[in-house]
Amino acid sequence: MFEALNPLPQDPILQLMQQFREDTRPGKVDLGIGVYKDDAGNTPIMAAVYEAERRLLEGETTKSYVGPAGSAGFNNAMAALILGDNSPLIR
Repeated sequence: MFEALNPLPQDPILQLMQQFREDTRPGKVDLGIGVYKDDAGNTPIMAAVYEAERRLLEGETTKSYVGPAGSAGFNNAMAALILGDNSPLIR
């Protein structure tokens, strides 16, 4: 069955990242990832992001791992939102 599928071309962003890594010119500039870095090569944390992370950590009550299927409550709510509360697919 799968032999009938044609392979997709490489993702353009991943291809650009690979080309950047393979380029040996010393003055190259990476414009493909969209991450700001300072002169030292560090990506500073925005004050708003730092504050949001602080608030999340303060409200954390567990370090339990959410399995590969994700949160059952979230999945059920999304199914109801997409398919409708009374969908036979949900029942």
